[in-house]
Amino acid sequence: MTCDCRTLTQTKNINIARGFLGSLAGLLFLLAIIVLGANMDYANFPGSNLVFATGTGDQEGEMLKMPNGDGWRIDDSSEACANFAKLTQTDQGADPAVCESVSDDTSQRLEFLDSDGDRAADSTTGHGWLIAPPCVKTNKLSDCAPFGADSAVSGLGQAFFGVLAINAALFGAHTALELGLPSGVYSKESLLFGLNIVWAILSFSLFVWAAVGWRGMCDKIDTGLGRQSGGVQGCATTYCTISYGGFFASYAVALVVYRIPSLLTFFGIGGLESAYDDDL
Repeated sequence: MTCDCRTLTQTKNINIARGFLGSLAGLLFLLAIIVLGANMDYANFPGSNLVFATGTGDQEGEMLKMPNGDGWRIDDSSEACANFAKLTQTDQGADPAVCESVSDDTSQRLEFLDSDGDRAADSTTGHGWLIAPPCVKTNKLSDCAPFGADSAVSGLGQAFFGVLAINAALFGAHTALELGLPSGVYSKESLLFGLNIVWAILSFSLFVWAAVGWRGMCDKIDTGLGRQSGGVQGCATTYCTISYGGFFASYAVALVVYRIPSLLTFFGIGGLESAYDDDL
């Protein structure tokens, strides 16, 4: 059996690069998630900064149960603070006007529904959460912008998906070299070789889009927190109108497609365990 030593050296070097980029991607993901959570607390997202009410029950400082016993009371006494807000439904929707959704590029006002899914009666009170970051936005767009399109959490997320895009390309290149070796399971003319190229291009493209989507998602959050330029509220990118469902679907699809070769390897389909080396 002949040895294509040059190809073996190339595959080894690509594997080293994949290992380095995989480790870097893991670090970037860790930092992005930590900064994301910290900024959600900072910007007072729903559920952040909650304090339970305490009283003098069996023990001093015991947390107080809800009147019907199905939870724990949040401290909303005059000495405390809470971000809960009440909205009253009018004949046109919630007052003040609050958007529920968008249809045909037109915002739809929020309407409260009853337990049967029908429109609730006027003067019905709904409860929500006010989100107000503890800072002041100025004409300098980087001020009070923890989720800005160019913020730390935005940059870390984009870098994470960008590194995975490069790693996907290297994964495809490494697999192509492995499949072309004399000891490879399949030859370059095989269907698998072509499918690998298609997968590499698709996975690379999905990660690039995920990086763009992450920046758009941060811009969407920043706009919701009051982003403005020259006294006019507006987005920094055209992607801020995409739904959160669309953003997270993009991330999920990119990550799932990226792991397809690993899944085939794990199941040993077609002897691929001999052609693939699995890493991040």
